[in-house]
Amino acid sequence: MALQEKLGATVAERPGKTTQSIIAKLRRQTIKLSQIRDIAGGRVVVADLSAQERAGDRIRQSYPRAQCIDRRKTPVIGYHALHFVIRSDAKAYELQIRTIGQQRWAQLSEKFADLVGFEIKYGGGPENVRTVLTLLGELIYQVEQIKKAYMDVRTTQHALAPVHPDVVKTHSDTEIEAELAEYDHQLDALFERVQSVIPLFEAGTT
Repeated sequence: MALQEKLGATVAERPGKTTQSIIAKLRRQTIKLSQIRDIAGGRVVVADLSAQERAGDRIRQSYPRAQCIDRRKTPVIGYHALHFVIRSDAKAYELQIRTIGQQRWAQLSEKFADLVGFEIKYGGGPENVRTVLTLLGELIYQVEQIKKAYMDVRTTQHALAPVHPDVVKTHSDTEIEAELAEYDHQLDALFERVQSVIPLFEAGTT
């Protein structure tokens, strides 16, 4: 696949939109069926924000006319990702690029959508679920930004070392790895707490 060669990563097929989702989108945006750009698409899951940026740059270089929708800047109930709409032969193909954290959030939101209705994915549905997903999505993105900052520090220190060996490192590699591991642990704990309430929705007690 051309996209896989350009990205150097596996592009998985994204589940096609259901008829229900298509009808809802037509109603929300008052557009024609031919104008919907994400009926067909693919998805790439990358390690972190830096890898997401690199993947986005490769798409921009390979497809200069591709339209970028940066959901990190305009998140919907906590959903962060990079979307690209690539047009070929008058057809539109949407590529989603997500970090591992963003993918975990999306999978969790799908579980809630199955329980309370697909409208939750578009800003509708129960307020308590919207609040949980919004806060979780924002926390994930903030943690990913902090982790990226730590990695940028490490990269800068390694780059300066050969040229300026007298530069004092503000953080050792061990300290950075420990901090990153702690943030991962906190995220895992947060996901577990949110997932623990899902049975309450299944039982209809929320």
